[in-house]
Amino acid sequence: MLANIDPYNQDEHLELWQSSLQYTKVGDILIWDSHFGPNECNIPLDSLRTKPEWKEIYTVIPKNPIETVNQANFEIHVFEKVE
Repeated sequence: MLANIDPYNQDEHLELWQSSLQYTKVGDILIWDSHFGPNECNIPLDSLRTKPEWKEIYTVIPKNPIETVNQANFEIHVFEKVE
């Protein structure tokens, strides 16, 4: 909402799935979280961190840990496609 992106307009928003990464363009923003990213979307955090086309631009790690699936702590990582 803050970014004025219509979540129903697929020209502005794609749900994060491993298969949707092929449709991303330079300048696109990817929001990954430690619950949905590795579990539902099948995208481990390291798979984005090790790809040169994705630059991590912001991270949110709660001061008080919040446990998610597989005993992982909840985190949000924001990436921008640069290549």
